[in-house]
Amino acid sequence: MSLAAGGFGAAAESSKAGVEVYKGIWMPALVKEALYGQRFHSMSDVETLKEDGVNTIGFVVPVTVNRDGSIDVESFHIYLEVAKKIILRYHEAGFKIFLTIEVSYGGEGEPVPVPKSIVETPGFIEEYDSLVLEVAQVAEEYGVELFAPTLEPDYYLGGVDFAAKWCKKILPKVREEYKGKLMVRLAFQEIALQDLDFNIEGYDVLGICIYPFEDCKVSRDRVKLFIDKALKLASKYGVPQVTTEFGVWGRALRSSLSEEVLAEAHRVVFEEGEGKLAGFFVFDPPFPRYWRLKGSLAELVIREWYTEKLPEAEGETLPGGEAESSVEGGEPEEKAFKPKFKFKPVDLTGNGKVDLEDLKELKKVYGLTVERPDFRPEADFNDDGKIDIVDLAILASQYGK
Repeated sequence: MSLAAGGFGAAAESSKAGVEVYKGIWMPALVKEALYGQRFHSMSDVETLKEDGVNTIGFVVPVTVNRDGSIDVESFHIYLEVAKKIILRYHEAGFKIFLTIEVSYGGEGEPVPVPKSIVETPGFIEEYDSLVLEVAQVAEEYGVELFAPTLEPDYYLGGVDFAAKWCKKILPKVREEYKGKLMVRLAFQEIALQDLDFNIEGYDVLGICIYPFEDCKVSRDRVKLFIDKALKLASKYGVPQVTTEFGVWGRALRSSLSEEVLAEAHRVVFEEGEGKLAGFFVFDPPFPRYWRLKGSLAELVIREWYTEKLPEAEGETLPGGEAESSVEGGEPEEKAFKPKFKFKPVDLTGNGKVDLEDLKELKKVYGLTVERPDFRPEADFNDDGKIDIVDLAILASQYGK
């Protein structure tokens, strides 16, 4: 019996009315955030997620492989218990869940691939498989809508060749435990750039990872290449849906790129994936020492696409599905008229244009409310007593004018 609000059966029934659209946020450190009581991800609060049109939360159950090749099973079970609470929390708030396992070598810090020598050690993969099946059981019991046996096995678990064999072997075992949608979630870098094959037959969704930069510059060609390769691979093996995780990490995250460049990186993936992909999972960097997704121009891009440009979960079309009318008689329902409001001028510097200097001024007072003595009323463009994402969106709509 499902413990999630509405249960998995209810989620499955509702999805029949239209093709699923994953408007996701990817927060891999969510379990550790909940466990340690610290805010690692900038986007994890429910209010922000709803304002931005997010409908699916993606996160991992960590599995640590020690230097001697043993698996830290005790920590895994602690993480799994925390994951259950996270699933319940976001389900109760109305979100879908994408759950997977992240295996990492050597303990805390940035995830590190498990050396092939350890992966091929007798008994290792059997023990790891047992943990994967435990998470699959939890995914079924708690009504998780989308599950992947392992995050990026082509990178973290022995390389492309080993991972391809493992994904094929683990599939029927996972199917016995979990009846929902199964994703094969690949790093995809080596596969795409070296034009390698990877048998994904039997999975419901192919998930890939797109890093939309080359030499810290946004690369539309790279994004196109990855999407094209993924669609061809999915078509070859009869996998009906393709989704992507994407965002800012690595050199791009540490290179102090401008807000405009980071926002453009997100926009390019949405533009190239529209009409081709079944969903998006935007990476929200944990431990945001260099950059926060929340409050950035990139967040405005996400909000625009999730609330205005991408189809809703039911009654609209994605690749591989037919649109269904949401009203009797097959006639499309008219959208409610949305009045346009007149806001205050957004030229905070008084230089006659809305530019980066205005954005800097807004950031100085971002998050303040009218009760604060340093509150700037002229930056509260919609006069609601707080300087928040709405005011940032208003400024962004006038940027460059």
